[in-house]
Amino acid sequence: MKSKIRWPEFDDGVALGLALVGALVAVTCAGSQWAPTPSNVASSSRPTPSPAPSAAPEPATSVADTLDATPEPRVPEDPPGGGSWSEALASLARGKQQSHVRLLWYGDSHSAADFWPHAVRTALQKRFGNGGPGYVLLGVEPYRHGRVKLERSGEWRRLPKQPAGTWKQEDGSFGLAGMRALPQSGDARVKIQLYPGAVVGQARWTFLYRASGNAALVLDVEGEETRQLSAKTGRKRAHLDAYSFTLETKPEARLELRLERAAPEIFGVIVESTRAGVVVDTLGINGARAATPLSWASEQWLGEVRSRTPSLVVLAYGTNEVFEQRKVELYAEHYRKLMSRLRSAVQELECLMVGPTDTSRSSVKDRVQRVDAVQRSVALELGCTYLSLFDTMGGRGSFERWAKLSPPLAAPDEVHLLPKGYKKLGEPVLETLLAGLR
Repeated sequence: MKSKIRWPEFDDGVALGLALVGALVAVTCAGSQWAPTPSNVASSSRPTPSPAPSAAPEPATSVADTLDATPEPRVPEDPPGGGSWSEALASLARGKQQSHVRLLWYGDSHSAADFWPHAVRTALQKRFGNGGPGYVLLGVEPYRHGRVKLERSGEWRRLPKQPAGTWKQEDGSFGLAGMRALPQSGDARVKIQLYPGAVVGQARWTFLYRASGNAALVLDVEGEETRQLSAKTGRKRAHLDAYSFTLETKPEARLELRLERAAPEIFGVIVESTRAGVVVDTLGINGARAATPLSWASEQWLGEVRSRTPSLVVLAYGTNEVFEQRKVELYAEHYRKLMSRLRSAVQELECLMVGPTDTSRSSVKDRVQRVDAVQRSVALELGCTYLSLFDTMGGRGSFERWAKLSPPLAAPDEVHLLPKGYKKLGEPVLETLLAGLR
């Protein structure tokens, strides 16, 4: 589901769907074994979004107060490792987990606006602990995150030009989420503030950026505390040819990132609690296919994946494949390559593959079921759990039924759901993710 871009083929519809969702926002604001039980879930040998957030409270007036000490216990800055998803959740529930349990959620426009992943994030964090918002893009529009308020001004340029592309673009190095942003004008800036309840304890911010020579960004905390993000001040990330800069603030702090000089590039910021909990990184891209991440520079991308030490990855693709013309059997190889790369970064990474939703566009109705069948088959082959959204929604014709409900759950564009629809889809995902928990 990302200024207006002409995506190839079906992607224009995706961008339109996000625009619709954005308008609604403006109005309303192989590890442990899994044993899924719903009939629409294929088992393998491996295993409510919150209402629109209220306005953030006024921050503390003292920067010294904003940057004060954090109550113990604290999550270590460098994560020790991923581990089994179910075992890690159980450890969190018992209060024995000392590090975050992370889930990377890759997908297309259904995921990108963060309604669907946020529904799952909210439920997991309520039960097992709030690890924070996770990975947040900066400088790109349209963009939305369920736990972070962002205001962009000035001129920015996003790379790559077509993030959903399945061919190599630029140098292929786009970080964890497949995008980076370049400030283009002297007044380019991004204001950042967490919504209430976004973190527990202090907020730990890790900014990821490129800055060669004298290129630099300025980070203002509360408009008083100024930090420089440059090659001199950052921590080198060799696999990404980039730097990271980490600081901690109180949850209510307001931050502003702006251009200082030359041409730095920003990948995004990781925002997490200093107390252990679940973190869901929303990494969806408008128009993306399972082949999209295969076009990125492998070493740089997988280095970032490895640094997140995920316990599980969600691959929620399929809708854009439905609108293509190629043989559906070819998509299986995309998943094979994708999981092979991911597991080269995180050994025996557990995975949940999610199929396409139903659609009311008559020209592709049969193709939804064919893509769904291919994804189900390759998921079992790869040792991933599979969740059929086509079956979950109620099979053929379910999109029309969802659109006619009061209030409606599906959008008029015949492809996307409305926020309440994505919240409903969060329920079977959550059930599947918790199925192996003891």
